[in-house]
Amino acid sequence: MTKPALKKVKPTAILLLILMATFMSLSQLPKTSAAASIISMTPTSGNVGTLVNLEGNISSPGGTYEIRFDGTTILSRSAVGTDVTVSFRVPDATTGNHVVMLFDVSAAENATQNFTVSEAYGLKAEVPTLPKQLQEGDSVTLNVTVTGGNPTTLYAANIRVENPSNVSSSQLVNFTTSATGSGGATLWYPDEFPTGANTSIAGNYTAFFNSTFSTLLETDTFIIGLTNSTIYHRNQAIDVKAVYEPFENVTVSIAGNVVYYPENVTADNTGIIHFTNWTVPNDAMIDTYTVRITSISNLTRKTPSDIQNFTVPGYTINFTTVNLAGEPVPNVTFSAVEKGITAGSNVSNSIGMLLLRLESGTFDCEARYKSIRVGEGQVTITEEAAVNFTCSLTNLRVLVVDAQANRIPDVKVFLAPDNKTLTTALNGTVAFTSLLPNITYTLNSSRYDMLFNTTAVSELPATAWYETSIICPTLTMQVNVVDVSGNPINNAVVKIGEFIGGLQFEGTTVNGVVTHDFIFGRYNVEIYFEGTRLNKTTVDLNSTLVTVSIKCELFGLTVTFRVVDYFGQPIPNANVTLQRDQYRASSFTGGDGSATFNNVIGGDLQVAVYLSGQSQPCEATTAGITNSTTIEIKIDKYTLVAGLVVETSQLATVIIIVLVVVFILALELYRRRRSKQPKAETEQE
Repeated sequence: MTKPALKKVKPTAILLLILMATFMSLSQLPKTSAAASIISMTPTSGNVGTLVNLEGNISSPGGTYEIRFDGTTILSRSAVGTDVTVSFRVPDATTGNHVVMLFDVSAAENATQNFTVSEAYGLKAEVPTLPKQLQEGDSVTLNVTVTGGNPTTLYAANIRVENPSNVSSSQLVNFTTSATGSGGATLWYPDEFPTGANTSIAGNYTAFFNSTFSTLLETDTFIIGLTNSTIYHRNQAIDVKAVYEPFENVTVSIAGNVVYYPENVTADNTGIIHFTNWTVPNDAMIDTYTVRITSISNLTRKTPSDIQNFTVPGYTINFTTVNLAGEPVPNVTFSAVEKGITAGSNVSNSIGMLLLRLESGTFDCEARYKSIRVGEGQVTITEEAAVNFTCSLTNLRVLVVDAQANRIPDVKVFLAPDNKTLTTALNGTVAFTSLLPNITYTLNSSRYDMLFNTTAVSELPATAWYETSIICPTLTMQVNVVDVSGNPINNAVVKIGEFIGGLQFEGTTVNGVVTHDFIFGRYNVEIYFEGTRLNKTTVDLNSTLVTVSIKCELFGLTVTFRVVDYFGQPIPNANVTLQRDQYRASSFTGGDGSATFNNVIGGDLQVAVYLSGQSQPCEATTAGITNSTTIEIKIDKYTLVAGLVVETSQLATVIIIVLVVVFILALELYRRRRSKQPKAETEQE
């Protein structure tokens, strides 16, 4: 690079170095957190009491934050990390815009957003909680409210009430709002309304909140009834009240399901009919009943007429059908009968529960399971309740053991006639629940789908739990281990274990035989000799004595290894070594290159070939032996020359050299002959 070019590069390089140093310095500065922020606030407008959801962040992880409304703290919480998720209701405030602030207490940071408060009007009639209700002649409290209005402002509200005859009565009420724009007033209807307003007609009344400009702002409804309740139970006296002329004679009648009761009643000196002489009969059905009042003297004519319904609803009774052990029983048909009439019926669900509506009284109850009656008794109802109803159903526990009382798992037990099959757990038991008593049951027990026991339980008693035991028989297995010719193999290791897994027995053959006792079942039988598995089979032990002969075709094999060179010539005097786990055998090849091993145990064997005078194998391989055979091992690395073992590569090199020498000599001979021929021709001339 020329000197002028270097001069141009140097300032640029210095500038780059300065920028890199500045960037690295800035990267080492402590990171700063973002200031408090409001991510979202919904809604952003509404009435006083509106629920607002706010999401935001503060810079103090886990720090305390406040939600402030126009500077006043309305709640305080702790952030999750730096995240803020909170809900709050809009407090009393005047109409217009107001400031919502998220304030980070530790960092003294804040974020704000506006919320617009709208004026809201309320009108609410105070009525009893159902099923209680107001009656004719009662006064009704009407509450009038304004929120989000103008501060310290006089409001005029026109309250109009329309009765079921569509006749209206109005009353003007004034009130002044507070500094936060809230205010209200209370009126009593009909007491504070003009003459003519009344609650002397049964039905729906509508109250209207109108402004002085007759703009409808809010409405509410209330009901005036004849009875003080919309429901009554058996043996409860009904309370009827109505408004008529003083001393007017009327007929009060109650009608419903097989019920009709009329009575003449005279109004008092204020015109009030108050009738409490009738009690719901103790045999009244669950139904709807009608109260009707009619004037005998026709002094009072009402539109609509004084008619009102009430109900005898019954109580909700939660029945649970249980067996004698107190366990829930599903699919039980349950019925409650009163005076020969079915009052309710239902079927228990998967947890034994069913619901019935029954009135006060004593009921004859019956439970049926699989169409068989399993329970009966009386239940007295006075209120809503939960009742356990016991059914005569028995639990049967079956224990399966061997002769030494060892518990046996995985035994299938089939129960007839219910046709249920269960499998014993690790503790050797199964439990059949909710069985019909006084029936003979049959238990068929099996292992590996082989039946080993049939037991009858005669006339199963009606008890919480009935227990019975089944003994799995102990049987004898004789294993005969023979070679391919049928000759017994001594000192073979026999391993026997359950088919599903696990070793239960290990023994050594004597005269080729091993005998041992096991419980009824299926077993894996494996034969080993000197650590090598010779064979494996499965035996079903399902009779008193099971004899099984296992032929080990891998035992006592004769194996010949023939070692040859690159050209297939036999290599004599080579050491052939066999090895597997603890087994090791060696033999030298003869003149035909063969080494023979007798009594070989088949399977995978490691085979190594050592040439005379060598300590490292010239060939190593794995041979899979399944029968008596001859295996050729070709050693490509060596070639036999005049009885000597020579590396094939060296022999090839010598041959190439010889061929080259021969080729050169041939060329030289040819050249000399060619040179003599011209000379001879010259001499002849």
